[in-house]
Amino acid sequence: MDTKTNEIPVARELFGELDLAGRPVALDALHTQDQTARELVLEHGAHYLLTVKNNQPTLRQNIAQKVPVPPTGCSPSTPDAQPGTERRQEQGRGGKPHTGEPPRGGGGH
Repeated sequence: MDTKTNEIPVARELFGELDLAGRPVALDALHTQDQTARELVLEHGAHYLLTVKNNQPTLRQNIAQKVPVPPTGCSPSTPDAQPGTERRQEQGRGGKPHTGEPPRGGGGH
C-alpha cells in the first residue's frame, strides 16, 4: 500500500477482486460512507452491514426512524431469538432426546 493513501480506497479496490454478489460484507465505522455503500450494494451486489457510531448523528437518526427497535429481552444468543422457528432436538438411541450425558444404568449394550 502506498504510504500516501489510507484503507478506504484500498478496501474499495479489493471489492472488484472478490466475488461479493449476495454476500454480507461487514466493515468498521471508518467505511460507513456513501460511496463505499453504493459500490458494495449497487456495483458488486453485496449486502452491506454498516457500523454507525455517535459521531454520525444524522445517519443514526435516519436509522432510528426507519428500523424498528427489537423487542425487549430479545437476545441473538438465546435459542428463542427467532420466534416461529422450531428447535431441532438431537435424538439418541431408541428415539429419546440426546442430553449430552452418557446413558445411566446397566443396559448391557
